[in-house]
Amino acid sequence: ALNEPKQVLDALKKACTIADQDNEQGYTTYAHAALQQHIYDEAIWGYLKALACNPHNSEIQFTLANAYFGAKKIKEARSIYKELIIKNQHDLRIQFNLGDTYLVEEKYVKALQCFKAIEPKWQLMPEIRLRLAQCYEKTNNLQAAFDELRFVAHYTQAGHI
Repeated sequence: ALNEPKQVLDALKKACTIADQDNEQGYTTYAHAALQQHIYDEAIWGYLKALACNPHNSEIQFTLANAYFGAKKIKEARSIYKELIIKNQHDLRIQFNLGDTYLVEEKYVKALQCFKAIEPKWQLMPEIRLRLAQCYEKTNNLQAAFDELRFVAHYTQAGHI
C-alpha cells in the first residue's frame, strides 16, 4: 500500500519515466505532488519535464517559478515571472509573486511598484496591504506604512477582510 507521501511520489515518478516521453500530464501531476510536499528540486524536475512536452504552457511555467521560489532560487523564479507578465499582463498572481521576489532580496522600491500595481484590484486583500506596509517601512515612509496597517486593522475588525 502506498500510504507514505514519499512512496506516492516515488510511484508517480516511476510511472512518468516508464510512460512515453510526451507525458506532460504525468510530469505535471508528479511536480504538483512534490510541490505540495515542499520537495522543490523534484517539483522543478517535473515541471521542466512537462515544459519539454509543452513549452508554451503558462500555468506550468508559473508553477515552475513558484517551485524555484520555494527552493530559494529567486533569480530563476523572477526571470520566469518577468517573462510571464509580458504575456499575461492581467494575471495579478504573477505580479504578486514577482513583488515577493523583490521583497525577499530587499529590493523594496521594485517590490512596492509591483504591489501598488495590484492594489487597486486586490485592495481588500490583507496580504497586499501588509506587503505594502513592509515596503513603505523599509523605504522610510512610516506614515504610509502606518496607514496600510490601520487599513488592515479597520477592515479586519469590521469583518470586511
